[in-house]
Order: sequence, then structure tokens, then C-alpha cells
Amino acid sequence: MSNQYGDIQYDDSWIRENYKGKCDAAFVDAYNNHTGKSLKKDTLKHHLNKLGIPSLYQYTDEQKEFIRQNYEKYGMKITANMFNVRFGTDKSPELMCRVAKRMGLSVPKDVANKNANPDIDEVGTIREEPSTGYLVIKTGNSYKDWMKYQRYVYEQAHGKIPKDYVIVFLDGNNRNFELSNLMAVPKNYVVYMNTFDMRTDCPELTKVAIRWCELYEVLKTKGVI
Repeated sequence: MSNQYGDIQYDDSWIRENYKGKCDAAFVDAYNNHTGKSLKKDTLKHHLNKLGIPSLYQYTDEQKEFIRQNYEKYGMKITANMFNVRFGTDKSPELMCRVAKRMGLSVPKDVANKNANPDIDEVGTIREEPSTGYLVIKTGNSYKDWMKYQRYVYEQAHGKIPKDYVIVFLDGNNRNFELSNLMAVPKNYVVYMNTFDMRTDCPELTKVAIRWCELYEVLKTKGVI
């Protein structure tokens, strides 16, 4: 099926068959090669919008699955807050709503009514973060002002740590907030520990794993590995 707007005739059948949710340079080039045209990205993207094809290219499969699992349970505000904490983004509740609608999701009336008159969390409120199972603490008046509780406890004792650092529970228990059980490490150390299956419930073994990560990082920097 072809469609025509102005002087441009589009091959809608090809578009629907080949569009994977991302109108990037590769998709534009493939379309132009197929049709022999030389359309610009914005022109083709405008046509996709007219077709009503959702553009979710800015979200990974993991992020879209996160929205599917949480939006109808919590609504746009809480889902946006959880999403931003989980993925380190700054998505507004309104944007979360638009994306969810494109995915065919809607908020049940009981959830919408509850969210219309939400309880206002006071600074200092501690609760479990549904998406991760970690405890978080309210540190300010904005919906964004939540911090992992282990980071809060650590920074209260030792001062601010870099943004690219995280707090590791040495005994693997994410409810043990004793300072002796908390250690600040670069985020990539956690990646290494997960990749090489070095997570443990033994504090001494966890410290050994962290020292291994330090050595691994040095060797990578020097090009040895």
C-alpha cells in the first residue's frame, strides 16, 4: 500500500514491515535505497507520526518492560520517579504518561483516584523502592529527592562520595546498614563482580573481590588485559 502527501509518495507497506521503532539514519537510508528517494530524516519521521506509528526508539527493551510492569500499578508520577532512580534519567510524569499510552497502557480508576490525593512524603521518610528492593530516604521536597539509604548512611559518616560510586553491602544483606558493612566503590567494580560471579555474603571475601577489581582496573588501564 502506498500513500501520498503533496508530491511525495510513500511505501507504507514497506515502512510497517521494516520499522523497528527507531527512525535513525540506518532506517532512512534503507527506505531511500528501497524507494530510490532521498528523503530527510525529519520528513520520514513526520510521515511516521501521521501513520500513528509509535516512536519508542529512545527507550531500551529493559526500560519499556519496566514501564509495562509498573505503570498500571503505580501511575505516571510514581512510575516516572522509580524509572528515573532505576535508570539515572530525568523523565517527567507527563512524558511517562505519553509513552505508556503509546504502549497501550492505562491507569486503573482506583490507582488514578489514589494518586489524585497522594500522601505527601516528608523529608526523612524511608521506604522500600519497589523496582530494586532497596530502601530509599526522602532528602528534599521534590519528587526527585530520594537517595539510596545505604548511600545516605555512608555519606552522613564519611562525607559526599563521587556520583559514579555506589555503596556495596559487604555481607550481601541490603538491610544491614552498619558502617562496617558498607564500602564505597566505583560503579564498574560492581559490574566486574557481577560479570565474574564474585558476589558473596562473606565480608572478607567481598573485600578480596574489590581488591581484585582494583587490580583488574589497573591492568586494563595499562593495556595488559
